[in-house]
Amino acid sequence: MKKTLPLALLMLFGLSACNLGAEQPTAADTEGQTVLMRVDGTPITEEMLAFHLERRTGGQSAQLDEAQRDALMRELVDMVLLANAAEAQGLDQDPMLRARVTSVRQALLAQAAVENKQQDTAAVDEAAVQAAYEEMYSDSGALEYKARHILVEEQAEAQALIEELQQGADFAALAEEHSTGPSAAAGGDLGWFVAEQMVEPFAEALQTLEPGAFSQEPVQTQFGWHVIKLEETREQPRPALEDVEPQIRQQLAQQQVQDYLTELREQANIQYEDPALAPEQE
Repeated sequence: MKKTLPLALLMLFGLSACNLGAEQPTAADTEGQTVLMRVDGTPITEEMLAFHLERRTGGQSAQLDEAQRDALMRELVDMVLLANAAEAQGLDQDPMLRARVTSVRQALLAQAAVENKQQDTAAVDEAAVQAAYEEMYSDSGALEYKARHILVEEQAEAQALIEELQQGADFAALAEEHSTGPSAAAGGDLGWFVAEQMVEPFAEALQTLEPGAFSQEPVQTQFGWHVIKLEETREQPRPALEDVEPQIRQQLAQQQVQDYLTELREQANIQYEDPALAPEQE
């Protein structure tokens, strides 16, 4: 929980833009709310206090003890006193301040609209989840390869290693002894991968091999000369729906919010006083 700040620091850090969301609350503004107290006639409601506590504690207001809660209540009172003083001095008529107040109010309302829409889409249709799952993982089932390789600088050295392999030499032992690649210590083991992860000449040569076979000719890439051994192949595993369902639901909900915004934009009458400000797509 954030510690209670002295008033001077509160002015720098505690009063976020969230406190500029509207002018001083009126009776209409607080209708339906529980008024806890009034500061020179300005009401402080239970809802205002709850928002202040949540914001100042980063959502941990339940952990406040009585003294901490009282201190944050005093902060809220001080904030109202300063806001009233600013209005009395006519500071609320400053064009830049009024623009900031309007902007923050719109930001808060926009956030409320998004949250409301997200509540509407919280229970995403099961059929939509299944369809999205099928689309997202339609490439699953692609072939994966488990292979080893020996990387050397010269073609002649690679050819000599192939001849040793043809005579029965152990591939892993040769890789550990001769390969200049980072997989040398593991006997040239590259683990599981799809062909697209490898440079094209390597991938092409790999796909011509049967499991257990090694390349009969050196394979050149920008890294050097390779001798490749294919050990196994398998279909790329597909994640279970239950493992990815939360992410899919979140993506679908976000897309529905984006669709809602697109619909609002298409229905809106947006007029630019300065045509130069209009985006090209509009």
